[in-house]
Amino acid sequence: MNQLFSSSNSMDMERHYLWAQYPGLRRENNPQYGTVSPEDIRFRLLTYDELCYLLSSSGRYLILFGGSWCPRTQQAVPLIQSCAEHYGVEAVYLFDFRMDGVSRDSDIQADLTEQPSYTGPGQAEKKRPGAEWNHLYGELAARFLTNLADWVSGSGHITWLDRMEELRTAPRVETPFLFLYDRANTTDHSGRHRTGGRCPIVYGMEVCVDGDCGETVRRLEDGIFSHLEEPGTAPGVYTHEDYLREAYRINSRGHSMKTQDAFTPEEPIQIQMMPFHMLDWLLDQEGTFLILIGGAWCSNTQAAISVINDYAVANNVRVYMFDFRLDGKYPFDFWEYPRARELKITGAHSPFRRLYIDMAERKLVNLTTVQTFGGWDPCTVQYTDGAGTVHIAGRAQAPHLLAYQKGALNPRGKPAPVLAYCERMYELINCQDTFIYCDPNYKDYKAGVYKVIYTYCQRTGGQAREITSDKTRSVVPGEPVKHPEPAEYHRAHNWAAELPCGCDDACC
Repeated sequence: MNQLFSSSNSMDMERHYLWAQYPGLRRENNPQYGTVSPEDIRFRLLTYDELCYLLSSSGRYLILFGGSWCPRTQQAVPLIQSCAEHYGVEAVYLFDFRMDGVSRDSDIQADLTEQPSYTGPGQAEKKRPGAEWNHLYGELAARFLTNLADWVSGSGHITWLDRMEELRTAPRVETPFLFLYDRANTTDHSGRHRTGGRCPIVYGMEVCVDGDCGETVRRLEDGIFSHLEEPGTAPGVYTHEDYLREAYRINSRGHSMKTQDAFTPEEPIQIQMMPFHMLDWLLDQEGTFLILIGGAWCSNTQAAISVINDYAVANNVRVYMFDFRLDGKYPFDFWEYPRARELKITGAHSPFRRLYIDMAERKLVNLTTVQTFGGWDPCTVQYTDGAGTVHIAGRAQAPHLLAYQKGALNPRGKPAPVLAYCERMYELINCQDTFIYCDPNYKDYKAGVYKVIYTYCQRTGGQAREITSDKTRSVVPGEPVKHPEPAEYHRAHNWAAELPCGCDDACC
């Protein structure tokens, strides 16, 4: 019988996911290097957006490139876990080049020149799976991992097209690749005797378990972990909360006229990002969950996320957040890549739309979207399978908060795993009628989120708690810090003066 899970703040589904995906982490399967329980796992998952933020931040971090689909990563993960425990490393950040966690089609490490009939930049009769998005890998190497070639075994290069459609190359990494990262580091430890430049990969190694686990552990200790005991070398911790606090700052993303940060420096954050493969797994688990579809690129999510977090904190629950833009739209927002090259599973012409539609058909069978474009029917995504059958699913609009329980039925006995949802499109733009802190918008959104929280609590036996709106109160540990009431918020701002052109309407 499957374990009953929930979005309780005391239950971290990310660790349970890793526990399920990497059997070697379990003591019962690996008496020497396995761990006792999911709570002992030191690995933390990264989405592409989170990875870019981490690589842009200050500090030192231990990062592993690999995935559960890779047999070598399966072998290496318990050994790295054992070393992390022994050397007191709190977090090893795990990122999978296969953006769906499974197929080569979504592997951003594909080489452009290995396409069939390749004749030049972007030219081929048939594109190799993944090559269309390998700029996501190329940019990581070119912008952040500038000394990657010093630490890989010389297994070739990945050829990719940058935003100007120019052909570029990056060293190919063989997974699993474990490395200590510090973007400010200038000391070369690779033995190449480089001077005068950045060496962001402080130590790194392509991990290969050749049958002797003890020998591999010794290589891990000699190559990386023993160096962590040197002064100033110990890796730090970059949490999902750190990412959210940075990605939802005023005017950073979403819209240039946002009026405030989503989170104050003191308040707790109980929203946790997850990649597609974790969401796909989560929807198969027995239990009840709170799931948010949205992203930092989205002005509506920017406006709503603090209200959702207020309810999460007040009710001691964790909201699992998924972005259907698998690249987080980071290349568009920060590197000026065209929208046509974004990796999105709900795009009308995206080759990955099948991931979204299949999930909607098999798991989110009663998913409802209320948003329309131009007053027409709700926006849909569709594809035609090999048998000629057309599959259609409504496209959830961000932010879409839902309470989910696998196997739930409606009063007529039909599958209804989506227990309740809230999909409203408000903004943090203070000169428009969609401004979330205008009455009745704020009350309307609070009511929508509360309905989802209330439904979740009903299913899990809890008592739903409402939130207050007083940000002048002292911070009390464990209690949410709230946004002020709309009337007070309006009195504290001179909207006309804050607009770029000084006008008092929505022309800006």
